[in-house]
Amino acid sequence: EYDPFLETLSQFVVQNKPVFFNCQNQEDIKRALGLIEEFKLNGFLSGANEAWRVAGLIKKAKVPLLVSLDFKPPFSSIYINQSEELKEKAEKEIYPANAANLYNQGIKFALTSHGLKSSEVSENIQKAIKAGLPVEEALKAMTIIPAEYLGVSNILGSLEPGKIANLILTSGEIFGEKTKVERVFVDGLSFEIKQPPKEAKPSALNVAGKWKAAISGPMGEMEMTIELVQEGNAITGSILTEMGKWEISDGLLSGSELTFIITATIMGEKMEIAFSGTAQKDSMEGTLSFSGGSAKLKATRIPDMDL
Repeated sequence: EYDPFLETLSQFVVQNKPVFFNCQNQEDIKRALGLIEEFKLNGFLSGANEAWRVAGLIKKAKVPLLVSLDFKPPFSSIYINQSEELKEKAEKEIYPANAANLYNQGIKFALTSHGLKSSEVSENIQKAIKAGLPVEEALKAMTIIPAEYLGVSNILGSLEPGKIANLILTSGEIFGEKTKVERVFVDGLSFEIKQPPKEAKPSALNVAGKWKAAISGPMGEMEMTIELVQEGNAITGSILTEMGKWEISDGLLSGSELTFIITATIMGEKMEIAFSGTAQKDSMEGTLSFSGGSAKLKATRIPDMDL
């Protein structure tokens, strides 16, 4: 019987378009596998930080698996409803071992950073490796395997003639605790990664207040208003844009060099944008770096009388 409310789902059943099930716990995984089997869906399991608890079902189903690097136990977990000690053990030992347990059972998976800040990704990969996931398997799970899952392994995922080669140059082993990214090559263009100063230089400059800014990049130009708050060398604040209000955090003013992180929501998706540039009494300019590209930012101070 025709049902207009189910019309939007027909493309996933009839045309076999991919369906991603975000699974918070083992029961979510069981339900998702049941739906995938019943309706013959092209299904993916995402999140799945309790996948090791139903590894047998996943192995039998052979469904593509995107394993989360977020090790916070779900609210339904038995580990967080008994004691703080057990909750801490779950976050530090049990859930970080999810990927290693799956690998040991011969289950193929990709790793996903969805839900994490960019600063947390490297740290959590290291936790997974310490819990038993081999370094080479961690690298495959972030390159070759996701490219295969998404059907783009002919152009991405490994370094081979004819493929897109976006490269990073690091100071040591890729997942080493002290390793720093020194250079990134995107479409043949080299970008040097400048490490923030260990100690901020004293600055007589005060950037607190409102600024009228313009961003220019591959997607065109956009105007916005920046409001900065300064406490010593620390910078926080917010940005008012046509897409809503974005937050500024982790800012540092060292001499005339200014850096901060913007947490933006664009088309419903959260993303982090890193600003690095210079500031003067009434002007500011620099580069915004984000996943997939960069843009230029220029701003001028709004005088107090115009506020």
